[in-house]
Amino acid sequence: MLDELLDRLAALPADGDAETLRVYADQLIERGDLRGELIVVATERLTRDTPELARRERIRIAEQEQRLAGVLATKLRLSYTWRLGFVDTIACNYHGDERFDVLSRLAAEPAARLLRRIQISAVQLDGDGDMAPILAELARLAPRFPRLTELAVHEGANLGNPWIDGPINIHDVTPLYAAFPRLEVLELDGDQTQLGEIELPCVRRFMATGLRVDDTRRIVNARWPRLADLEIAFGAQRIEHVAASFGPLLHRDFGPGLVALSFALPPMAMRFVVDELPGSPLARHARRLAFRHGELDEGCFQSLIRQAPQAAAARTPRARRAPGLRGDPQAARRRLRRGARAALGSYRITTGAQVETPAPTIVRVPVAVMPLMLPFVPST
Repeated sequence: MLDELLDRLAALPADGDAETLRVYADQLIERGDLRGELIVVATERLTRDTPELARRERIRIAEQEQRLAGVLATKLRLSYTWRLGFVDTIACNYHGDERFDVLSRLAAEPAARLLRRIQISAVQLDGDGDMAPILAELARLAPRFPRLTELAVHEGANLGNPWIDGPINIHDVTPLYAAFPRLEVLELDGDQTQLGEIELPCVRRFMATGLRVDDTRRIVNARWPRLADLEIAFGAQRIEHVAASFGPLLHRDFGPGLVALSFALPPMAMRFVVDELPGSPLARHARRLAFRHGELDEGCFQSLIRQAPQAAAARTPRARRAPGLRGDPQAARRRLRRGARAALGSYRITTGAQVETPAPTIVRVPVAVMPLMLPFVPST
């Protein structure tokens, strides 16, 4: 009975069936399972929220997380968010030399049956670290996670550990495509990412780092009709023919839904993309162009300055200050203003990690990774 009700809940949309959820909670309570009360309290808060109900929910969640610690029996550091008595998201920190032994037990846990998001913050440790077996196991267990729509692998923090070697190796991600066709967010922040032939019919945000130049072909041929946010970063590598390598990508039009673009590329390729991207079919509908991970030299800045009037339609931008700027800010401000006055007219040159304009195009540039001679960002 419980398994049948859980299968029915898993097959429903995210807003669910209140009657089925109530019957499932009653069955748990009859069996003495405290998660039944958690479901009752959480659903009651949707229509009648009070401090007392919030307190009871916190108590029941703490009890469930303590229970999960025993059930999952892992040394991985896990954190959860909950929704209506079920685990909604799970996040973990993973060092490459650890055993990632949680997925099979998580798949057997009824409280995780409606899991929506998995986030793994991962690093290589002393040369160890490969996400491919973990992603393959997750794909194999896909029937146990029918609601999973977001998967994120991020580079974990390096707090001075001398054994941490940097981002973890992602390797082959193709098993995920068929296993989770309802994925809406896929973020792959690591090294040696192998994209394969991409088919993600529901994905809205796709992020991948550690790419090779031949991955541009796979991105050009990707089938993702709902894509709205594309962030790609290419590792350091020799590129013989920049225009031939990246030109097809810039000339690919993914449709009006793609409104956010972010790039990180080796210097020569970055100059080409900065020159060609604003007027390209790829960016035809973009409202945000970002260069979060890459390095922009002075030529890139001058190109952005030249293209600003066409991109921003003479609207005064807003900017937010970035902490920890290095170099000579005053000299950089004077140098950029001299080159920008003629091109930008009334546009303000100001410090900031993120430079925004309410006009159709927004350019966000992280100052901390820029050459020291340009610690200030011209608005566009």
